[in-house]
Amino acid sequence: DKNTTSVASVAAVFASTATPGQKAAVLAAAAGKGGPVVEAVVSRIQGTATAEKVETLEDLRATHQIIRLGVVAGQMKYDKVEIAAKAGKPIALVLVNSDEQPHNAVVGQPGTLEKLGAAANAMAAQSDGFAKHFIPSTADVIAGSKLANKDETVWVKVPALKAGDYPIVCTFPGHWLLMRSVLKVAP
Repeated sequence: DKNTTSVASVAAVFASTATPGQKAAVLAAAAGKGGPVVEAVVSRIQGTATAEKVETLEDLRATHQIIRLGVVAGQMKYDKVEIAAKAGKPIALVLVNSDEQPHNAVVGQPGTLEKLGAAANAMAAQSDGFAKHFIPSTADVIAGSKLANKDETVWVKVPALKAGDYPIVCTFPGHWLLMRSVLKVAP
């Protein structure tokens, strides 16, 4: 029936997009409660929790450069205009969002800032923009984090890059005009 399909869809989206902390909070809150929505979400979370290995930043320290990028609350900008990295070693780009609005961090090919911005703005008209975390489907995107809500920290693995200047931009529609940084990769 239609309601069962909707409940299953909501449960699937939550289970695939929620952070491990959000999943744990829902499981704790759902303990002892019933109902089709609660049961579907709990079942889906428990099913994904056993199937997925949660990778931590500690796991990545041995193989990745860990680079932190914060959000300046109320100013629609990152806390760094430029970030330095070394060529040839993968990066774990950590986004710390202290702002009220959701933000992401998308790393693009050199010289593609305007194209990324236009693609991000076009996503405002797409019904699945939030599900895609407003990361445009274009070859100009090297890597992008999921949307981080207020007081949430997310990260994205960026492959080893050649020397060059790579734009980092929030692709939530309209944010790219102010919310940008440059990843300066040196040999």
